[in-house]
Amino acid sequence: MRTTGKAASRWIMDRVIEIANNQLFSTSLQICEIAGNMGFATSSDFCKYYRTYTGLTPMQYRKACLKQGTLINID
Repeated sequence: MRTTGKAASRWIMDRVIEIANNQLFSTSLQICEIAGNMGFATSSDFCKYYRTYTGLTPMQYRKACLKQGTLINID
């Protein structure tokens, strides 16, 4: 068993954001499609969750990544 030093809820949150970030950067899926892929009932719920964790909306993150040409690490 591997220890991360994080609470399980924080590890899950980190993983959800990591997967979302990859989809935002590497696909042309709409935000609502990514929200559905991530198990959120609505894109609004996903956007609130994402913004609470990262300080950016998913669209702001996508635009920043496209401008820089790479994934942006948000911690």
